[in-house]
Amino acid sequence: MTPDLNSTNVLTGIERQAETDPDHQALVSDAIVMTYAELWQKVCCHAAKLGQLGLQPGERLALTMENRTDHLVWALAVIKAGACLIPLPPDATSSETEDYLRCSAAQGLLDLDQGNANLTLVSEVEDPLTETRFATLSSPPAIIRPTSGTTGAQKGVLLSHASVAGRIACANSVLGIGPDDIVLWTLPCAYHLAVSIFLYLNYGATILLAKDQSPDTLLELASIWPVTTLYGTPWQYRLLAADVTDRNFPDLRWAISTGIFLPRSVALAFEKRFRHPVRQAYGVIEAGLVAINASDPPAPDDSVGQVVPGYEVTILDEFGSPVSDGEVGEVLIQGPGLFEGYVSPWLPREQIGFHPGDFGRYENGVLTLMGRKSCVLNVAGLKVFPEEVEAVLLEHPSVSKARVFGVPHQRSGDIVRGEVCLHIGENLEREELLALCRRHLACHKVPVSLKAVSDIPTTSSGKVQRRPLPYPAQLLVPHRPPMLIINQLLEKDKDTAVAEAVVPSKGIFVDPDKGLLPEYIIELVAQSMAAANGFDAKQSDQIPSRGFLVGIDNFSWMGKVCPGETLRVELKKTLKFQAVTIMEGRVVGPNGLVACGEIKVWEEKETANFHHLSTT
Repeated sequence: MTPDLNSTNVLTGIERQAETDPDHQALVSDAIVMTYAELWQKVCCHAAKLGQLGLQPGERLALTMENRTDHLVWALAVIKAGACLIPLPPDATSSETEDYLRCSAAQGLLDLDQGNANLTLVSEVEDPLTETRFATLSSPPAIIRPTSGTTGAQKGVLLSHASVAGRIACANSVLGIGPDDIVLWTLPCAYHLAVSIFLYLNYGATILLAKDQSPDTLLELASIWPVTTLYGTPWQYRLLAADVTDRNFPDLRWAISTGIFLPRSVALAFEKRFRHPVRQAYGVIEAGLVAINASDPPAPDDSVGQVVPGYEVTILDEFGSPVSDGEVGEVLIQGPGLFEGYVSPWLPREQIGFHPGDFGRYENGVLTLMGRKSCVLNVAGLKVFPEEVEAVLLEHPSVSKARVFGVPHQRSGDIVRGEVCLHIGENLEREELLALCRRHLACHKVPVSLKAVSDIPTTSSGKVQRRPLPYPAQLLVPHRPPMLIINQLLEKDKDTAVAEAVVPSKGIFVDPDKGLLPEYIIELVAQSMAAANGFDAKQSDQIPSRGFLVGIDNFSWMGKVCPGETLRVELKKTLKFQAVTIMEGRVVGPNGLVACGEIKVWEEKETANFHHLSTT
């Protein structure tokens, strides 16, 4: 049965399933089996409860979503109540959550505590223009998905009911999901609602929520339930391919890979183990499922296959004109599932379509992604896509992870460098990997240096941090000489950072009579914080928010330094409240602690002020 996907209510299909096939299983988690009738009854009950708590239609309500049936029910209830859902990842820190609420213009936060719903509403609206934009949408807002990132530079991606309905219909024209399908779910629900969870439920499928992502758990579920659809990341397919038992997925129709590029070695290993191909999908939160390698036999392994019917992909040159078939250029996406715009601040999408920031080529009806526009390296005037080099490195059976990046060079532009993680117990000669690269890549793409590392860091959404540390400061901060006084960022974690500087012998911070001025240390700490924020923004393809030093406290000068000495600046975030961050700074020289104190920085971004409304 094909549901009537109403552009004013994306839950219409789920309600129809509850009416026509009430006893069919909708959600399964551990010992919980919830039918469509039970699901819809709970959704309606919870929606009424939200109304009693004071939620009004059109308001924007955030919910931290774990992969649990009750969390999915509450998420659907928010939309049933006429509100706009803001799904938040459960592993977000308090500061990340605050940034997610800000960038989504959240008006409320729903806390689920042992089955009780606690609703907190915003006390005031910061941007009247944003409210006007919401009120004039042709289709009501359904979801605002915060993009990944760890600073204040995230974006809230607004999807209307029409956007969600459009992308669901387009995607299922290829997938053909129906009541006979059982989907084994392993991905974070907070990141994969619109073209997956909503699609499966609107078309009557059963969703199995796995308690964890281990191969044992997934294969055990497949031995109990006739799983037809597996939706995961390359990492999950890699783990499954390594399983040495004789367990299988006998009823599998779709094994879909999403999130990041699917290495050919992983695809081949999974197909060899389970005798079923993995289909690479190209999904973009702003657009939906744009392409999938769904042909039989599949298109080349390095492609994302054919563009989904209803969508149109155009490859553009640097002047915005379409290129010839097979040429590389920037991807432009058009289709019925495009987002409405970004919120807080409001930025409507372009009418001509959406530029996701990817380079690709379109040849013989097949789309191949080359890499991110922001990550392209310039080697003596020639483009190098890190993803292409990484794909070659991952071909080696001993390599589990790979990262390729550029190091600025005065003459050649960038120098290509690479890092790899090896499988446990594996040993590999550097020259063997370089020889592999030379066989498959042009000479300017072959890494100049290559080393084995214990781990390769990723962003909160699982993407490789393209540029490892240390990172040159001039690429992270707006300061320029003589104001630029830090050299590089050495370390960066969620709440800590380490930068490096060399004590100057002259300049605006050096007095001919008094020597180095105390203001130098304060500026050193402030610039180090700016570099840390700039690094986070680069990893998320975002623009860093502007920061202003608004206060200093408890600064102590404990030791002398000499020109030419290297200083280490250690930062620790001690408090973040709305737009204000307090950082504790320690400056360490060759002979020990030089100075320490706190700085208070205000970041130029909108904030949300909450007050507790009611609790049940």
